[in-house]
Amino acid sequence: MGFPSRRGTVVGFVDLGDDGRQEVILETIEEGRELVRAATVTLRGLAATTLEAERRIDGEDGSLPDGPFTAEGVECDDYDDDGSMDLLVVSFQPADDLVHVEVAAVRLTEQTTAIEVGVDSYEIDVAAAFDRWKTPLLCRSDDGFPTGVRYGANGWGRVDYGDAFASDGDIVLTAVAQVGSDGRFVAVGHEQPSPLIGEYFPTRATAWYSPNGVDWTRSSLEGEGELRDVIALPGGDGALAVGQIDRGTAAVWSSTDGEAWELVEVQPAVDGGSAGMLAITQGADGQLIVVGVETYPPDASGPGPDLDAAIWRSDDGKVWERMTSSALGAPGYQPNTDGEFNSEIVGVDYSAGAGYVAVGSASRSGDDQMDFPTQYPAVWVSGDGGSWERHALDGEFRLRGVTAVGGSLVAYGVSTLHGSPTADAVILVSGDGITWTEAAGEFDGLDQSDGVQSVNAVVEVSDTDVLALGSDDVEFEAKGAAAVWRAAHDDLDQWAREPHDDDVFEKVAESPTAVMTDGTWTGEALVVVGFSGESLTLENGAVACCVIRPAVWMWEKGATP
Repeated sequence: MGFPSRRGTVVGFVDLGDDGRQEVILETIEEGRELVRAATVTLRGLAATTLEAERRIDGEDGSLPDGPFTAEGVECDDYDDDGSMDLLVVSFQPADDLVHVEVAAVRLTEQTTAIEVGVDSYEIDVAAAFDRWKTPLLCRSDDGFPTGVRYGANGWGRVDYGDAFASDGDIVLTAVAQVGSDGRFVAVGHEQPSPLIGEYFPTRATAWYSPNGVDWTRSSLEGEGELRDVIALPGGDGALAVGQIDRGTAAVWSSTDGEAWELVEVQPAVDGGSAGMLAITQGADGQLIVVGVETYPPDASGPGPDLDAAIWRSDDGKVWERMTSSALGAPGYQPNTDGEFNSEIVGVDYSAGAGYVAVGSASRSGDDQMDFPTQYPAVWVSGDGGSWERHALDGEFRLRGVTAVGGSLVAYGVSTLHGSPTADAVILVSGDGITWTEAAGEFDGLDQSDGVQSVNAVVEVSDTDVLALGSDDVEFEAKGAAAVWRAAHDDLDQWAREPHDDDVFEKVAESPTAVMTDGTWTGEALVVVGFSGESLTLENGAVACCVIRPAVWMWEKGATP
């Protein structure tokens, strides 16, 4: 069906609210009067994804009106069956037995200013029209991403995944990667018993996969433990995940497609300790490096537990070697005396200029001997992944990880050593992995509120932008929200807080805590995973907090902050 031109109707895109969202403007001239209507449509690159507009239909309680009715609305459809999505603006005009329907079609093209506009009209039975348009319709883009995504401003959306993560306990997602030749997403984490639902069970290692970041399916992976990180292997050769099994044995899992996982390596600690793998990376030489910690309980010879940083290395992902170095602490229990130090490594990445760089924390000589001596920020660097050097960092903060961005390294975390209820997010930048400077930015809470802000991951999302993902918690309360910061690729020393959207990130002072833990960039969209709290109403009417549920967010290319 064609769209003959009609004088008097103009459709265009403009940012009316100056908020980064594009509105569709409808200008209609009727009997000499100019009527202007605006329907808000958030653009995601080349197609409309979510439409926000009032749909008005005469009649009470949503029932079919007895007589003629009028309505206005917007929807998305391939109206002329050419394979491209069209934005339809529908206007109903009163009639006796039939409804006159007028449709203005907007062709969404690669350049949103290049628009083809057409108008068509026809008549339809009242009952059929009412049934067709009685509820609002959303718009689905050509790439399939928007189904199940609630988009807000600035390109961010929250995924409504339905019952994909149904569980009799709490679920935490810790990492995500895009793997395989078909580019599916893989998210890993763990499932733990909840005090509010289900029965007690040992913590379970878990993984899920998705073709689009919206529709998730549980992977075939069984066993006690937890997964902490996942990496896609080059050439579509599957993925590796690292974590811990059996409450104290470091472990590596392998999968070719993200659906079925195989336990390929275990690395128990010596002398009865426990070991956990926390992060994995691959260098330009193909070498795989995993970092983590080994923990040993105190014995009669020392005043407290012993924590040793741990690094494993592999050429093929199947056979792993535990590195031994004075920079890591000797394997096995050592009393916290005579210069012995505690340490752990939580993140690692590879930079062409600096080599392998790992971050974490370590105690320093002269600390009072306590059960857990104060851990200060520290970095470990290596040119070959085998020989490592440890360097202390100035400042009091806990690091969560490190990411190579171009020729620089970005370390991130929270500005506290002791779990203070009031601490800001922190980002450090380095060129060589040894000398670091603290970046400036809006790292405190929204509206200067007290609480803990933390950065948990950093992801390059384009040639120009880098995003930091984390959380913003309220002091002394189980409330908070996800938080995002942005920096220019060529200016990592300055970060700005992304405008907060309560519908996508949660309300900081009112919602159970939401936390972003990791993200992966596809070249077109960013898929972010984490978790959020969900309050339950008990049988006696009391509200209890919280069941922990997975959270998935999306940010799509083309959105303007």
